[in-house]
Amino acid sequence: MALTAFLLAAAATAAPVLPSLPPLLMEPDGRSYLFESYDGDRKVGEHKITFRAAAGTLVVDVEARMAGKIMMFGFDYDHRAREIWRDGGLQRLQSKTTLNSRTDWVDATRVGEEIDIRSKFGAFTAPASIVPTGWWNPGWSDDNTMLNSQKGTLEDVVIKAVEPMRGGGEELLVRGKLNIDVTYDDKKCLAGLDFRLPVTGKRITYKLVARPLASAAPDLAKEPLIARCLATGGSAS
Repeated sequence: MALTAFLLAAAATAAPVLPSLPPLLMEPDGRSYLFESYDGDRKVGEHKITFRAAAGTLVVDVEARMAGKIMMFGFDYDHRAREIWRDGGLQRLQSKTTLNSRTDWVDATRVGEEIDIRSKFGAFTAPASIVPTGWWNPGWSDDNTMLNSQKGTLEDVVIKAVEPMRGGGEELLVRGKLNIDVTYDDKKCLAGLDFRLPVTGKRITYKLVARPLASAAPDLAKEPLIARCLATGGSAS
């Protein structure tokens, strides 16, 4: 999700300007957060976070797609990641991110009390408590460093402000290299994202379309990281 600087860095190899995406490419399945991303009132992408649990392990699959224009440059962005969690701690992160002709990757594995991280930018270790920039897990706000899930680098987290939301919940304004506003509802469940692209100031807003359903994902009911966020009733929205 550390998308802002990443987009402009690849502008020199930009593809032709792409048309708007169809209304909905990713289908709600009762196991996922599904967001649509907008540049003003124009839809430019989708972001899906899917959860599965078995034998005390939580598997989180992330898919994000955006296509649009920065100034005169078009971009085609695709991000896929898998996070594996056990006992509230990250065990494995693998990701691949493509922007036009540029590709980044991350492979991180827990070894003892550390996470061994490899990417195209090098190899190093981080504390086992590190949280990746997937934003669905609000545990990142308890620390001052995050693992960039696109680049495999460590990013300082500066929470400039916490804004209360009408009806409960809060919006955390994150600044520094990660310039993003993250909204959680009153259960600390991901409810929205908002960021501005550098240089242009273009604002990208995520709108929640669907969320995990208790009826569709009973295996998640005992997973502390996500159980509180399961919606009840027959609708995932």
